[in-house]
Amino acid sequence: MQQNVQQKSPIPMNAVVPIVAAILYGVSPLDLIPDIVPILGLLDDVIAIPLFIVIALMMFMKRKQQNAQTAAAPANSQVVPTVPNIPDQY
Repeated sequence: MQQNVQQKSPIPMNAVVPIVAAILYGVSPLDLIPDIVPILGLLDDVIAIPLFIVIALMMFMKRKQQNAQTAAAPANSQVVPTVPNIPDQY
């Protein structure tokens, strides 16, 4: 018998997207506030890029927690109890 087992990646795609967005936002010449504007032009970069990274870390930790819960209690357990369930007769 051959089982079709699909392995999940330890890094979820919804965590990769904010990282890519942070990189693209950092290198892109287009900003919410142009860098020509003194202080505010760089402030949006200082806020937006760490925000993308925090969102990605939250998604990664959520997946890690879900994987830990799944590994602790498998849903499709093939374990058959060998001891019969005998009710107490007191």
